[in-house]
Amino acid sequence: MSYSEERLGLVPSTAGETRQGHKTSVNDDAVCCDARTGLFAVADGSKRPNGTMGAAHIFLNAIKEHRAALTKATEEAVSSKEKQGTLKAIFQNAFDAGSRNIRTSYKVPDGKIGPTTTATVLIIRNGHGAIGHVGNTRAYLLRKGKVFRLTKDHTVAQRKLDAKEISTEDYAKHPKRKTLYQAVGQAKAVHVDVSFFKVQKGDLFLLVSDGVSDSLRGEDLRQIKEKSENEAEFTEATLDLATEREAIDDLSCVAVSMVEAKARPVETEVEVESAIEIE
Repeated sequence: MSYSEERLGLVPSTAGETRQGHKTSVNDDAVCCDARTGLFAVADGSKRPNGTMGAAHIFLNAIKEHRAALTKATEEAVSSKEKQGTLKAIFQNAFDAGSRNIRTSYKVPDGKIGPTTTATVLIIRNGHGAIGHVGNTRAYLLRKGKVFRLTKDHTVAQRKLDAKEISTEDYAKHPKRKTLYQAVGQAKAVHVDVSFFKVQKGDLFLLVSDGVSDSLRGEDLRQIKEKSENEAEFTEATLDLATEREAIDDLSCVAVSMVEAKARPVETEVEVESAIEIE
């Protein structure tokens, strides 16, 4: 089904950009913005060996190979909880394939650590969204003047916070706030966080690398949205502000707005499970 035939009349309007950070020798981030099929992603790879394709690009190539299965599973997940379980399994398969491809490309021996990537993938189909996530790239939702974080970082400090071993105040200054406990391409299998939800007109989804999320707060994103005419302006302004604040890491942002393609009523009362409103 093409987006011109969407039942709910909602289509994604998108823009994305990636930039090299102040203190990196090469940009190891990668982005995907495919409004036609509803596939969007940000991946943030570790430093690549000279003359090789980055782990982030290898991963996104694997995701694109699974695009048809992911979009079909997202469409079918609308009908039942059982189908949502199938969607989670397909996300897991896609991330596992990306992980294998990374290790094979770099010829990493079993049990050894090679280049890896974090990744957040968003699928939009039939008025619904699905997110697959590993690492500390993030997905945000701007809805009705509020900003929600839709993903949770897979860092040592976040896990301690979840276990209530540290406080929110401790987390902000914890020495392992950036230390990942899983990433795509590592020796052992990763566990993909998957969420499924309805979308509504006016939603703005953001996928960003940690170079952006480390530099900006929710209020920054709200102000940028108010001043931006479209997704391209929003993306550029977001990266400009992160650059102005001397973000060290590479910077990537994909913005996806839900707009009405047909003048017909759409369902608007929705809830996003596990969303965290941020300041």
